Amino acid sequence: MSGDLPAKVVKATVVRRAGSLAKGAAKSANPLAALEACIEYAKIAEQERTERHRIKAQRDVAVEAINAQRDVILRFFDMYFAERHEALGQFFRELDEGMRTRDDKLLDGALHGIVAIVRENPLKDFAAFQQSMKKKDFQLEL
Repeated sequence: MSGDLPAKVVKATVVRRAGSLAKGAAKSANPLAALEACIEYAKIAEQERTERHRIKAQRDVAVEAINAQRDVILRFFDMYFAERHEALGQFFRELDEGMRTRDDKLLDGALHGIVAIVRENPLKDFAAFQQSMKKKDFQLEL
């Protein structure tokens, strides 16, 4: 329950609970009750401290997972756009050669290739890549 609460709220709750126990013990003027209230406060404080550490550990694991996933995604885009860059470069070299030699077939092939690459949505393969990443046996082959 307290795992969902911010640390300040948890601390205020612990102090309030311990304070009410201590007030009850003070009213009875029973030193044993006061001692029990202090022990209860210490137990609650330690439980909440442990809970905060657990939450921080979960956060750290989640952040590491996000960073690892980010690195894989960035690598995917580097590789994917490098392929597009290389293919477009080749088609533009063919286009230049076709214009220099006035070769209509070379010009036509180069233009069709450029249009096909530019028309293609670069993120369509990414959706399939994301689905693959969700599988437990996923491996990225470089």
